[in-house]
Amino acid sequence: MTLIEFLSPSNKVPGDGRMLYLRKREEAMAANASVVEIDLTRWGERILFLPPDRFPPSCRTTCQPRVWRAARPDKVEVFRAPLRERLPISLVPLRESDPDVPLDLQPLIDRCYEAGRYDETDHRADPCPPLESSTPPGPPIS
Repeated sequence: MTLIEFLSPSNKVPGDGRMLYLRKREEAMAANASVVEIDLTRWGERILFLPPDRFPPSCRTTCQPRVWRAARPDKVEVFRAPLRERLPISLVPLRESDPDVPLDLQPLIDRCYEAGRYDETDHRADPCPPLESSTPPGPPIS
């Protein structure tokens, strides 16, 4: 069993939404379910399995897909996902005996961009909050 969660701003700011999400994540982990967190929001405080200084600088990007596997509870996989690059294909764990399933989110993001008319936004203005600087590519960390 695997919990897949797209984090929202309410998950990342102090309050009821954050407490509810953290409780749901803890319950999934206690039930021996793997957890895939996909953080595409730039607002709020990160909810991480590890302290931020445990991530190499190349993985400290605005967006961070993360995978915690119930079969390997001592490891967390963090994928770098700078906003100016294609999102990585994340691997979703199923049962320990089954192979991972690739999850390609980029087509979904592209469709949301088109349907939401974000192409009509003036992208010349500086974003708020500012974007991170470009970092060299690196593998997922464990």
